[in-house]
Amino acid sequence: MKTRYNFSLEDKELLLNLALESLEKKLHTLRDLSSMGEIIPDESFKRDKYEGYVRKEIALLEQIKFDGYLHVLYELSTYAKQTNIFCEFYGSIQNSLTAYLLGIVSNYEFINSGEFINFTPFTLDPVVKVVCQNDRKYELIDFINHKYTNLIKNKDENIEFLEPLKINFVDLNIGAKTSLSKEEAISLGLKVHEANINFSTEHSRLTKQNEIVLGFDSLGLGAVQINKILYERKENGNFKDFENFCTRLNKKIFSNEQLQLIQKTME
Repeated sequence: MKTRYNFSLEDKELLLNLALESLEKKLHTLRDLSSMGEIIPDESFKRDKYEGYVRKEIALLEQIKFDGYLHVLYELSTYAKQTNIFCEFYGSIQNSLTAYLLGIVSNYEFINSGEFINFTPFTLDPVVKVVCQNDRKYELIDFINHKYTNLIKNKDENIEFLEPLKINFVDLNIGAKTSLSKEEAISLGLKVHEANINFSTEHSRLTKQNEIVLGFDSLGLGAVQINKILYERKENGNFKDFENFCTRLNKKIFSNEQLQLIQKTME
């Protein structure tokens, strides 16, 4: 593969060591590969297989000199966690095992082929989308701008590096909320709308018409679940019905009770 980037880490073992350290902690979350017809005698076999995939992936990153940029995303993700800023990463690094182990993306699906198939974001100019709290978005942007000034062409919400990599911050307005409960809003004479899969945001919000629209948190959904709904809705439009919702999102991240409540918002 042709070298297209120019940001390699001086410490060639850094990404590998970080990934392998995490592999020990996340091994139980990874597929056991037994469905591929292999006999798995013990956990060490599974660990060795995935370690081999990690080494292949990082070798490719180093070959195209992109390993430094993946470390930028790792540092951004780590900074967000340390400062309690909720964010998720999507786009070109979505199917990267290394990105999953480094905590940049929240899930990883091994392709059932019997052979390692690497993620391939580098045939086109890669774009990484960061979904985060709208009211703290600029803290993340400032972190990148200050730490990597010499690598950046522009310093707005769509950060473009000197090499063909873009980080786009997606505005989901998840920071806007009202502290009024449903009961308090009713006592004040405000009209209250129940949570709706196509109109609600994370928290309850007050509209320009002085009406309260309950948020997804009223359904008992967590931040990760809510932001997957908001991101899918923003990227591909409203959900037509519950079947369409289940087709577009992974049902496994919701409990049966949550799915029942979500279905009711569509009735």
